Amino acid sequence: MKILILDYEIPYPLNSGHKMRTWHFIKALACEHEVSLLTYHKTDITDDALKALEKYLRNVWFAEKTRKSAGRFSQRLKRINNLINGIPWEIDTTYSEEFHHRFLELLKNNHFDVI
Repeated sequence: MKILILDYEIPYPLNSGHKMRTWHFIKALACEHEVSLLTYHKTDITDDALKALEKYLRNVWFAEKTRKSAGRFSQRLKRINNLINGIPWEIDTTYSEEFHHRFLELLKNNHFDVI
């Protein structure tokens, strides 16, 4: 199968529980499937990390993360409103227009069996 994984961080180096879980998930899937990743770009990604990713992933696509500040009162009210309307905090704080457009572009130009 062709599998696309969406994640908010690069799963390497293995310095957090989230990254370890995602990394081992990718390794297990890559044994029998074609796995690709769409994630936010991190400026401090190392050559070792890219080599490790390329070993198991067919494609790695990056998108810039939009920084959101929660400091202003109006932004805090918007977040409270989003929570009331059922928009999870994680989605509200990590949403990026570029990531969204990149995802739609990937869906248009590729066939994935599982996302």
